[in-house]
Amino acid sequence: RPYPMQDKISEDLRCFFSKRSLPKALIWSLCSLIYLEVSFSHSDGVVAVLISDTVCGVDLERVDRFIGKDNLSTKLFGTVLEAEKLCELWTKKESVFKSLNEKRFIPEKINIDDKLIKTIFKDFFGKKYCISACGDSVNDLTVKIV
Repeated sequence: RPYPMQDKISEDLRCFFSKRSLPKALIWSLCSLIYLEVSFSHSDGVVAVLISDTVCGVDLERVDRFIGKDNLSTKLFGTVLEAEKLCELWTKKESVFKSLNEKRFIPEKINIDDKLIKTIFKDFFGKKYCISACGDSVNDLTVKIV
């Protein structure tokens, strides 16, 4: 069975998505051969892959999914935040979580204050997305749309 997002990616990457478990396993295997770290995230047909020579984590979320999440905002940050700000802080926490290689995501226990995190907002398919990347070399982060 083809990978669900196969039709959303470029021809160059299509070979990685021929089986359900193949993409991550193949990319992780290739990266481990040359001592690289890799992190994945996806949301509604958009995929983020972060490859680095240091420990890293990436998270991608659609901003409009955070509209009206006042209870979540208050629980995590003690105040009601606009959807864009809540989404940004959420993706930062999840990117740090992924870089730590923890087993269970508990957002209120993730400290983002002392981490190197780069966040960008991009439009895909007419929707606004937030992408946060955590790692030692995120200041050199570039975004490539394929």
